[in-house]
Amino acid sequence: MTQQTGFVTNPAAAAARGRAAWNESFAPVLSELRDVLGKRTPERIAILSGVEWHAGTSEFRFHWLQTPYRITWPALVAFPADDSTPCPANTQGLFLYYLATARRHASGPALDRVPRTARRLALPAGVPGLHRPCAGAATGR
Repeated sequence: MTQQTGFVTNPAAAAARGRAAWNESFAPVLSELRDVLGKRTPERIAILSGVEWHAGTSEFRFHWLQTPYRITWPALVAFPADDSTPCPANTQGLFLYYLATARRHASGPALDRVPRTARRLALPAGVPGLHRPCAGAATGR
């Protein structure tokens, strides 16, 4: 289709531009989160958040929604564990926000028996723009 006085009559082209603008809107927030995290040591971030720190590869590793992810250090860019394509900007923001705001990972006798590789990322309550699943979603009821 054709363009008419600044309006696009092609919905596919408009959607693509909309997605690009959405991802670009995260740039200042991602930059701010990376600045905050860059002032901390990766070991401290791992202790506070409960994610694994792998010094040999300079990566944080964790699972979210049953999918393994990694975040590179010091670039602080998130990737699916076995992929070289970075996660979308909104997912980057979600992960970096969690790392920046985590205060202390839960611990105790029951959790201490769970291998760190089996632990899952749990977002703090009140993450802007996210809906918490209903109680039955986890149990299937």
